[in-house]
Parts: sequence; structure tokens; C-alpha cells
Amino acid sequence: MLSNLKGLHVGDDIPKHPELPDTEPYGAPTSALTLMDSLFMLGRSFFLDSRTDAQVHDFMKKFMLNGRVKRKQKLVRSAKDNLYTNDFLQMHIASTRSACRPQDYILATMLQYPWYKVPPSILQMEFTELFHDFNEQCTKSEHPLTCRLTRSMVSDTSNETFQADEEWQPSRTQPEPRGLGEFFKLIGKRTKAMDNPKSYYITAKVDVFTIGPNDIDMTFTVVESAIKFSWQVWLEASLGGELGRYGDQPEQTSDF
Repeated sequence: MLSNLKGLHVGDDIPKHPELPDTEPYGAPTSALTLMDSLFMLGRSFFLDSRTDAQVHDFMKKFMLNGRVKRKQKLVRSAKDNLYTNDFLQMHIASTRSACRPQDYILATMLQYPWYKVPPSILQMEFTELFHDFNEQCTKSEHPLTCRLTRSMVSDTSNETFQADEEWQPSRTQPEPRGLGEFFKLIGKRTKAMDNPKSYYITAKVDVFTIGPNDIDMTFTVVESAIKFSWQVWLEASLGGELGRYGDQPEQTSDF
């Protein structure tokens, strides 16, 4: 597909693969800008911390022209490395790479780190179970991190009693990712390892309401506010092809 980039300009759409159904979340036309960004990230991943812009650009050129590229060092992860080392998570958070089973995203990602061990009962574990084990191993190996969906977020706190710090643990029911980027989006920020951690549980009331078709001005106001507040998340969603079936720069518009 990248061999067809010749003659394309930024913003040009490449036709969707005919075998992809309309319901496929990543089936939207992919712009040349998105493809080049993905290839740039692949080049950065290939050279790791020894990369330069010239190396990455040479990698992109040879990739598209079916050339050959080499790197001097062998990839060896140390016990100090984790998902945040060399911006690994950030580089792949918009990735649409898919696997046969959602558990594969954890195994394919974490086996590069020497401190991660495959659970003995891996063949019997569902994704949520493996995700909990992954979170526990990160904490025990002094690489603690936060999770996007915690138990207190999706539980009825009025009818459930949590143990100490349990409210910050991953939800007992994690959504199964359909792509590598979706798995990384279940992970939050890295936290500092502490001997005697203290947490403060703060709650706030959130009103959820439906915006009807006649409230389009309010819709745009809410979307604009969300983009300004979390612009990086929206950018990642755009690069991952998650913002509509017409791509990130659609030529077609809708009449309201």
C-alpha cells in the first residue's frame, strides 16, 4: 500500500480496502498523512534511543522503495525499562495493528521486558484476568502505573465496600481491545513506587444526558471544549482512524 504513495499529497485519501465492512471501526479511508506518521513511528521504534531524524527519514525512504536498512545495536531491554521508556507506549497508542486474541496484545508487548513473566495458567486466562496480572507484575517490579478504568469508576459504590486502595485497582471487567492502540489506551500514566503509599479517594457527581438532533450548536460546543481540554487524545484518535468513516480530512460534508 505504501508503494502507491507516489504522487499523493497530504490530505489525499487512499480508497478503503474492498473487503472491509462499513461497520469496521478502522475501515475508514486512510490519508497519506496518517500513513506517513505511522511509518515515521515505525522508524523511531526500529532505531530506539540511538535514532536521528536522518536515520528515520532514510528508513522511511528505503521502506517505501523496498530497500534494506540496518541498525548497529541489538535490542536488549533492561530491568529498568518499561512501557514508557523511549516513549514506547506513546509511539504506538494510535496503532491499528490487530491480533487474533486480545490477550496477545499483552504478551506481544510485555515479553520484551525481563521482569515480566508469563503466568502458568495463561491458556485458561481471559483478557481481564491477564490484564490484572500484568498490572500486579508492573507494581511488584517497581514499574507501577495507573489504569483508565478502575473498580470505583464502574462499580456501584453505594452497594460495594472497597479494601484499602482497592478502588484504584483495574476494573474487574476490562473491555477487550481490538487493536494494539486500544490496549495501550487502557493504560494511564506511570506512577512513582512508594514504600508506604497513601491515596485519597475523591468523587464528584457527573450528569449524563442525551443531545438531540436539534441541539447541534450545543454538540459543537461540547466537542470544541473536549478538543481543547484533551487535544492530544483527539489527535491520537485521528491518527488511529477513529474519527469517522470519511477519514481525518473528509471531502464530503453533512447538511444539518
